[in-house]
Amino acid sequence: MDEKVVYLEKMQAQVKDWSAKIDALIVKADKAAVQKKARYQEQIRTLQAKKKIAEERLQILRTAGEGAWHDAKEAMEKISGDIRGAFDKFLHGEEDKGI
Repeated sequence: MDEKVVYLEKMQAQVKDWSAKIDALIVKADKAAVQKKARYQEQIRTLQAKKKIAEERLQILRTAGEGAWHDAKEAMEKISGDIRGAFDKFLHGEEDKGI
């Protein structure tokens, strides 16, 4: 299978997984105490914004020619790292605050 196709499938699955995780966090935020809810919602908005960027970059990857594909892939890797970092921050922030 072509490297581009494999990578696109991997990233599509990753974006789908992020969507599911964000949905779970929204449910958790809805059930949270008032003082935690605002912080959860802020972090969820950050995650949603980053996921939207990832979806846009994934679309660029789908249509990128060979020359532009590597640059688009690098941009996708960067936003992927940003999203993983945002999830880690959310989860570690909960641990630090005993949530």
